[in-house]
Amino acid sequence: MADSGVLLASIDARQVRTFESALQKDNAKAARLAQTPEPERLKKRAQTTLDLVKDWLGALTKEQQAQIREWSLTLPDVQPTWVAYQGSSSKCTTSKPGSLQSGIRRQTFAIRLI
Repeated sequence: MADSGVLLASIDARQVRTFESALQKDNAKAARLAQTPEPERLKKRAQTTLDLVKDWLGALTKEQQAQIREWSLTLPDVQPTWVAYQGSSSKCTTSKPGSLQSGIRRQTFAIRLI
């Protein structure tokens, strides 16, 4: 998108701090989740996935719920790998206001079903 550069250039130091804080909270939550037993983590992910699909589509039949739950449970458990990667990769750090663009490039974003 051509306008994304304009948006990034307009982000101020307060917004950068807010963004970094949000990333830290998200990483801490992911680390706590990785400490839970795998069956519990997968069950929680399946329920979260089901809730998201309900939000998007409305009421689901019992068959649809079972299919979504089964699908979610068959996906690989990447939570521990994600946390390990986040711990070893460059964090979103900035040396001065306005350098958020480089910080964002170093921070990996992914859609995670938690």
